[in-house]
Amino acid sequence: MDWTRKRGTETGAAVAGQRPGARDQGQGTSGAASLAAAPGPSRQPVAAEAVTRVPAGIAQGRFWTLEHTDPDQASLHLSGLLRFVGTGWQPERIAANIVRLIEEQPSLRTVFEETDGELWQLVLPTMAPPFQVVQLRAPSDASEERMAEAVETARRLADEPFDLRRGPLFRVAMLVVDPDEFFLLVTLHHLISDGYSISLVGHAAMLGTSGPLQYTYLDHAERQRATLAAGGYAKEVEHWRELLRDAPPVTTFPPARPRPATWRPEGTVLTDRVDPEVTRRVHALAARSRRSPGAIMVACYLIVLAGWSGQRDVVTATVTLGRSAPGSDKAIGVFRNFAPLRWSGAGEGRFTDVLEHAQRALYDAADNSEMPIAALTAALEPDPPTDRSPVFQTLINLLMVDDEDYCLPPPRRLTSCTLDMILHVEKWFGTYYLNWMYPRSLFDADSVAEFNATFQTVLRQAVATPDIPTERLLTLVREAAHDSRAKAPRS
Repeated sequence: MDWTRKRGTETGAAVAGQRPGARDQGQGTSGAASLAAAPGPSRQPVAAEAVTRVPAGIAQGRFWTLEHTDPDQASLHLSGLLRFVGTGWQPERIAANIVRLIEEQPSLRTVFEETDGELWQLVLPTMAPPFQVVQLRAPSDASEERMAEAVETARRLADEPFDLRRGPLFRVAMLVVDPDEFFLLVTLHHLISDGYSISLVGHAAMLGTSGPLQYTYLDHAERQRATLAAGGYAKEVEHWRELLRDAPPVTTFPPARPRPATWRPEGTVLTDRVDPEVTRRVHALAARSRRSPGAIMVACYLIVLAGWSGQRDVVTATVTLGRSAPGSDKAIGVFRNFAPLRWSGAGEGRFTDVLEHAQRALYDAADNSEMPIAALTAALEPDPPTDRSPVFQTLINLLMVDDEDYCLPPPRRLTSCTLDMILHVEKWFGTYYLNWMYPRSLFDADSVAEFNATFQTVLRQAVATPDIPTERLLTLVREAAHDSRAKAPRS
């Protein structure tokens, strides 16, 4: 188990992809099956007599704005692909599980409306189960061909638009390869979910739900509003204010284009694959040092960011689960949050020292990220600039899971970028992928490719020789940055 995810900083699936026991196996899957709900365990239905109308959560308001700013709706679609071999599960059983999941999870029955500038969640009493079975082409002896077809189909289905006012805002598809192998595609809109929610849907669709919720996203949103109104996050604000005292106001990669006066979120993504041998060494180093693979990635990112920015004191951020409330680990919703990371010792010690700092910083982020990031940044920087994000301008998002059957097929459709740079690190069938998401107004593909190349170099050197001096790694990055500036056309 990855230490960091246990502390709640790495998003992804801890439970998805589990195989059912032999006593639960049914007949083999084949063709386009009937979607009639099979009888399931005897339970009382969840009461939902009428539409529930409540204010949207703070994070939902941000995504609503992005959805209407970015014409490419697929940029806010979250998708996961789970592979099952030898399970023999019937589509009817999956459909029945989805029906029960919709009854128990109000987020899956939620749609949205905006009235007089205020966004509202409307929780409907019922919602038709959005489940389909797709028969892929005849099985091929080449596993790579089967995988390629499944991923291509998954991307196409994941990009299909959602109707935010009518719903549903999620869907599940069973991509059948043959009677003993299929993929389960789970797609949700970010307005009702986060990365962790994908695993909850996939797990429930395959193995059934865990029963009525003790805590829902509606409870979470109300709790955040009430805590903010009562000034209940004062201790957390003071924690981050102290940690960021005298920190540089801007830490970013050198832009290839002049920064526009007003921020524009239009972005794109560059995806690269980490060499399998480097991946193996990441796991070996994590086991030896008792640090998480995510901490290794964060340590390398801090070094690369320091080298390219030319700063010895850098500030970035990471994504946290935001699920500390009892029962929140069972609820689908936008619980995830952001938290700052700071490294003020660039050039000191060895890589192992940076790794230890990164692990502690991830723990600190997990323990101090209850306050919605929009409220936190407003408290820390009450007069924010219009041309950049306040407090931090870059972010590293760790989507790294231990279960080999759970995956997010890269490259993902990421076209709305609210920061200068976001690095998504994803583990997909045992291989790490680096997804560099960036705004087209600041960077071009060539400059981002150089950032990626230096990250790959630092990662390769660090896991091969963990005791390497940090200054030597920084020098590698600075030399690349110098060469890049030398090649840049003179204005």
